[in-house]
Amino acid sequence: MKHAEVRSALLVAVLAVTLLVLPITYSPPSTASAALNQYVWMKILNTTISSIWVGDANYTVVIVGGCVLAVNTSSSASLWEFAPENATVLAAAVLGMVNTDGLYGISCIVANRSQTYLALLNGSSGSIVWTLPAENTTLLATVANRTGDNFTDLIAVDTTIRLIDGATGRIIWEKALNATGTALTLTNSSLVATSCNDTRILWWNVSDGTLLAQIAFNATQLATWNASAVIALNSSHVSLVTLTNILWTLPVNNAFTAFSLSDVNGDGEAELLVVNSSTAFWVNASSGVLLHRVALNGSIVDAATLPPIWANTSDCGYELVVGNDTVIACLDGAFPQTQRFLWTANLTEATRATSLLHISALAVT
Repeated sequence: MKHAEVRSALLVAVLAVTLLVLPITYSPPSTASAALNQYVWMKILNTTISSIWVGDANYTVVIVGGCVLAVNTSSSASLWEFAPENATVLAAAVLGMVNTDGLYGISCIVANRSQTYLALLNGSSGSIVWTLPAENTTLLATVANRTGDNFTDLIAVDTTIRLIDGATGRIIWEKALNATGTALTLTNSSLVATSCNDTRILWWNVSDGTLLAQIAFNATQLATWNASAVIALNSSHVSLVTLTNILWTLPVNNAFTAFSLSDVNGDGEAELLVVNSSTAFWVNASSGVLLHRVALNGSIVDAATLPPIWANTSDCGYELVVGNDTVIACLDGAFPQTQRFLWTANLTEATRATSLLHISALAVT
């Protein structure tokens, strides 16, 4: 889940953006011999991708040119687009169910010339369910239900941290950070970590907003590791941080996201997948030892993991979705158990589009 870049200036015109959709034939790897280097699907977008989130095996949510594009994770088919008039979308997150319609909701931060607000979108249509004023809000995360209605809730951060009822948009509690929050992650349903621009990682009780602990660390991004630890990223390092200690630090330049993985190389230990603009790194989570790296051959702006689309016994349990300025690619995570590497793929390979889909998007400078 990282992840939004705040754009400072908005272009007043609505631009027509051409979306080239490239269907790629894919046969799921057999259980006896898993295939490497396979695209599951690819979309070529003639506009800039700001961020990618994957909610589950159904939704890939992408911010392109300031609007939200929902894509079917398995097929790459476009589901809907949210392009607010005279405004731009700064961030988004996929929620679990927030009402009784059985559909997932999409929360997003929307900014226009006069205000910034949170909006909950219907997962089926992209229509607005509720809005909430949210000046300066830049970070979002979903949290298991804390209000007793069995629906997903939302954490939002700016100069405060707030728990918001996902069904109604009601603020349940709000606490001042006394600084601008720059990173956010949930370690479990009862604990949230935020990083502030005064070089602290803060640990909060989700139920009532109590500040539980803080540790000195200048993090630009946080990712969940387990119930009491987070992966902390900055311009030069990746670290594993608990409520009381920094367990290890590994030099990795400008990593912008990291994911917790189960054992993917057969050594019996869990791994981390760390991504920067050009490389994916597999790291032993217990020791911080670098296991393997794969060049992504492109300027990657965001990445996400999702459950395997193709069920087979030799799959590592995850697919990786990556994106740069022109391509979203969903890559098969399967690999032979006897090898330490997983896969590699060339994201700059020349391709020929076979169909067109016209969408509208708000451009940002």
